[in-house]
Amino acid sequence: MSLTRHCKTILEQNLVKKDEKVLFVTAHKYDGELLRCFIEAAAELGAVGAHMAVVPKLDGDLLVSGLSAWHWNVYSSVDMLVTFQYHALDEKYRGKFLPRPRHTSTKWETTRTGPTMS
Repeated sequence: MSLTRHCKTILEQNLVKKDEKVLFVTAHKYDGELLRCFIEAAAELGAVGAHMAVVPKLDGDLLVSGLSAWHWNVYSSVDMLVTFQYHALDEKYRGKFLPRPRHTSTKWETTRTGPTMS
């Protein structure tokens, strides 16, 4: 099975429908191939797929979360939010498909070895 087909299956299991907006959120460093496959899968389902990379802030010599109210406003405007890496959301939401009101029992996590269901 191709990675795009696998990603499409994941989106179908999360009830992504035609014309829905799906936002894939990553840190500033991300797996471009996985992201490309998810966006192609969303397109195959007729959904609007978009990517947002959250750029961290510098705090001295450390990179810290660059999240702002603007990010949260964008996140709240989509039908499905998918995060892949750290600093894209607060810790409790990292690497997860956020629950949808009509389908809250399935949650996918993306790890270094690929998506897994929990």
